[in-house]
Amino acid sequence: MSEPIRLHYQCHFCGMQTSKDLQSGPPNPGVCNKSPKVDGFHTHHKWVIIPQRAAQR
Repeated sequence: MSEPIRLHYQCHFCGMQTSKDLQSGPPNPGVCNKSPKVDGFHTHHKWVIIPQRAAQR
């Protein structure tokens, strides 16, 4: 049986990283303290998928 596929996400603004299963979708946006302010409030994380090296056997 194959291993479940995991995607690795990183916030464009603050660099926070998280991993999620492919079937569970992207991470929740949350509030990023380093994102630009809009109407006096910080905006959400902007998640981008980061490449990972393939596991060596």
